[in-house]
Amino acid sequence: MDESLKSHGVRAGRRVRIRASKDFERAFRTGARRSAGFLTLALSENDHGTARLGLVVSRKVGNAIARNRIKRALREGFRLNPGAFAEGRDYIFTARPGISQIETREIWGAMESLARRAGRALEGEN
Repeated sequence: MDESLKSHGVRAGRRVRIRASKDFERAFRTGARRSAGFLTLALSENDHGTARLGLVVSRKVGNAIARNRIKRALREGFRLNPGAFAEGRDYIFTARPGISQIETREIWGAMESLARRAGRALEGEN
């Protein structure tokens, strides 16, 4: 593995994943939303004090193999770059059709960009 991609011990396990439908609903209903072609981010504040990740990857994106690859890439991007994702916020990424044709590093770049843009929008609302 490329030395620059090592996580240096940072883990993104189940405790940082959003699983409850009420958390997804809150982010979609009240959060800031931004889009970058093949990826959409819904961002909202949480009471957990940690950055949490939620993923929405529908069958429109591709078959099971393609969807799992996208989910792995999104989780890895979140894990490898903790500085891009502020504590106390829920980040829900929705993959859109066409994302399976995009390189993983480009997906990671889009995640960072969306997190910055949505973060500024969320701060502007408060």
